[in-house]
Amino acid sequence: SLYYCLTMMVVRLYKNGSRNNALTMINIHVAVVGIFAIWPVTVNVTKIALIFPLMFWSSLIILPFFILHLHLNLAHA
Repeated sequence: SLYYCLTMMVVRLYKNGSRNNALTMINIHVAVVGIFAIWPVTVNVTKIALIFPLMFWSSLIILPFFILHLHLNLAHA
């Protein structure tokens, strides 16, 4: 849908068709290509940067409870 919106924007600029619009279109095109080139990299980096601390901290928080839970279960068994 994002791609569709961008395409429609470009098409509108094409239809207006003056030199100024052609320039802005080229600029937008360059920006879009740049975004699409950088986007996956940024997403992956942020995903990794977010997921690892989350995994780390959640495991640290959950682990004591998990051990306690196991200990209580084994003690009662």
